[in-house]
Amino acid sequence: GFAGEIAQTVDRVYDFASPRLVLYALYTGDAAPLLRWFEIRPENAVTVLDTHDGIGVIDVGPDAATGKPGLLNPQQIDQLVEGIHNASQTSKLATGTAASNLDLYQVNCTFYDALG
Repeated sequence: GFAGEIAQTVDRVYDFASPRLVLYALYTGDAAPLLRWFEIRPENAVTVLDTHDGIGVIDVGPDAATGKPGLLNPQQIDQLVEGIHNASQTSKLATGTAASNLDLYQVNCTFYDALG
């Protein structure tokens, strides 16, 4: 894929998927998406737990531009987001329509808070 092509031309690429897939596996007991990612993850990737924007969930979803499936389907992304909200207990207050900074692609939470 495109990310793999980029990874071959640079020293390091960011891995935004692993933490999201670890959380999904912990919340649902389904490690299949995480294992699939480990099969295709570039070897020169540096894992990013979260950013100043929180936990991005779009990185593991379907590609909106091409329609190609992602590592998680929309229903699984909903499960991931709900799992983060349940574990964090505060992220729901700062995400989506409850927040002044509506962002459908980020959950305003740190990775550590999402662990519960």
